Amino acid sequence: MILIITEKPDQAKDIAAAIGNPQKATGYISANDHFVTWAFGHVFTIDDSQYQGSSWSLDELPLLPKDFKYIPVDSKKHQVGIIHNLIGKADKIIVATDAGREGELIAREILITYKGNLPPCFRFWTSEALTPAVVKKGISNAKPLAEFDSLFYSAKARQISDWVVGINLTRLFSIKGNALWSVGRVQTPTLSIIVNRDQEIKRFTPTPFTNIIVDLAKDGVQFAGKVHNPTAKTNPDRFTAEEAAKHLAVLKPIPTATVQNVTVEEKRNAPPPLYSLTLLQRAANRKFGYSAKETLEVAQALYEKHKCTSYPRTESRHLAESSRDMVEALLQKFKPELSPKAQSIGKRVFDDSKLTDHHAIIPLAEYSGANPKEEHIFNLVKNAFLAAFMDDYVFESTRVNLSANPFHLPIVASGVRVVSLGWKSLYIEENEKEENNELPMLVEQQNVTIENVTSKESLTKPPAAITEDSLLGFMEKMNLGTPATRDSIIEKLLSTNYIQREKKNLISTPKGAELINKLNGSAVANPELTSQWENSLDEIYKQKKGRNGLTQFVEEIHNFTRAEVDKFMAIEVVNHNLATPKMVALAKKLAKDNQTKDFDKNDTSFDYIKTFIDKELTKAKETTPCPCGNGNISSSPKAWNCDACKATIWKEIAGKKLTLNQAIALLKGETLKLKGFKSKKTKKKFDASLEWDGEKVTFEF
Repeated sequence: MILIITEKPDQAKDIAAAIGNPQKATGYISANDHFVTWAFGHVFTIDDSQYQGSSWSLDELPLLPKDFKYIPVDSKKHQVGIIHNLIGKADKIIVATDAGREGELIAREILITYKGNLPPCFRFWTSEALTPAVVKKGISNAKPLAEFDSLFYSAKARQISDWVVGINLTRLFSIKGNALWSVGRVQTPTLSIIVNRDQEIKRFTPTPFTNIIVDLAKDGVQFAGKVHNPTAKTNPDRFTAEEAAKHLAVLKPIPTATVQNVTVEEKRNAPPPLYSLTLLQRAANRKFGYSAKETLEVAQALYEKHKCTSYPRTESRHLAESSRDMVEALLQKFKPELSPKAQSIGKRVFDDSKLTDHHAIIPLAEYSGANPKEEHIFNLVKNAFLAAFMDDYVFESTRVNLSANPFHLPIVASGVRVVSLGWKSLYIEENEKEENNELPMLVEQQNVTIENVTSKESLTKPPAAITEDSLLGFMEKMNLGTPATRDSIIEKLLSTNYIQREKKNLISTPKGAELINKLNGSAVANPELTSQWENSLDEIYKQKKGRNGLTQFVEEIHNFTRAEVDKFMAIEVVNHNLATPKMVALAKKLAKDNQTKDFDKNDTSFDYIKTFIDKELTKAKETTPCPCGNGNISSSPKAWNCDACKATIWKEIAGKKLTLNQAIALLKGETLKLKGFKSKKTKKKFDASLEWDGEKVTFEF
């Protein structure tokens, strides 16, 4: 009997179906003379029970075990038993876990924990979709498992380094701070990205500058230009207020400007790449505000439950050459006129050299559910797939330099004219705005009218706060984590109170800043160190270093950890007593609902948040005399209610929040003129007056 071990149940189903005559059993599928079984990701974990005593001591650090043993994950023991039982009956084993470092580790943990002699073992290796042709080819071309030993040692080196660095520095800082201070090889440099950006923002001092705007017209067509300083090295359109005032005084009386030169450049934007998981998470955060975790959960549901997209936990942005026929069939299903492109598009889409464990995320069938989040994520995937086979977006970029003698500085006008929307037409259909600032036809030495000259004062802006979109970009660039783990790293930083969400932004807490400040000078907080380690791990596999590569890497990690423990043994750690994320969320909700203007969203200390919540909840229980003279107004979550006249004033009307004082004014018969209402149908904002007619609030336009 030939046993095939996959990483996930769905892979086992695809492989068994390709072999033929699949018969499902408990924990495996029989297919002719093959048995196909599966893991559920990592089914083993490092056995570190001897280090999990109730008392932690600085004297025991650093912990540097010479070897590690594995134990099954509690929830997966039953499946491990099934796999081990099948191994005992097999004449040959084919490992068909994901074609990558972690997939190799998952399989090897299963094999090395088997108590018995292993039959000959081979490796099925592909990054393509598991079509019948790919499966049959992979099985027939399976190579001896020993050829992938260096990949296993690379994975084991990663696993050991994470454990050693994490447990030693976590314990050191936790003992020093008398609370849990989690430190990790990947999570800590990720935290440093956020802390460093927050500190940049705090240190930033805005600088005032002034733009000089020139309103121009030619043959009735109006356009605008800006005065430029050609000697400025950066931002040539920015002046001090004093400079702008002098230039304005000279330029205002001049009635016309003369075109000196016109530069027209045709530009082409190729379609964006297909989605890897990280790119999908970034797009979903940017467009819909979804967290990386939300996007992964939704993408997983589209793949597993609805079966309308491919496997999501991928870092690839390309497809395999062998996928062309499959892609042609998919295009025929989604947009038939594009189907011929499947055979002609080049390495921008089909590139075997760019594939990793899995190909890019693509749609497989139309989404038929009714969940808005699922629909949003599916449409992102589908549109990116279709766009990849559409024409370039083509536009003309025009720059015009004008002079206005005797004024000595040039006026510069820029414009864009769309030549062909190409792939962008998909997104215009979604009502996304398209830049199209077209200038009138202008030629050299033409005169245009100067209709007005104004100045606009502004301040330089601080660096943008980190969002999940930008953080995922940094993590990918710096090799921090994998597509499948980056969401959990962000969630770990949130759960340990190192960072908090502020709308789309990720902001460090005092506790997170304290950790990074205390680690100042430590390479463990430096993203570049993790990149160096990742390169070293890759070399173990790519240069076939084998067990020696593992030994050498682990020795380097041990030396690094010893040095770090020695370096920080004498530090003092301040334990910031912070409110829990749920407390902070409740405080923010109360501040928003009650329109409390003095709430400090940056103070997340336990005492401040608890005092604020108690005060706001007490305030909600208080009553106010009603203008009816017979009862009192009390507050409910959504309205103010009088216990005598039974009047009800909703706290939010057409998207506009009302205050208690405004509710009382309405009940007194006053008319309120307010701005910022929002129509449910059109989503457009409008202004109106509110009145109380004795039974309900009415609009007066």
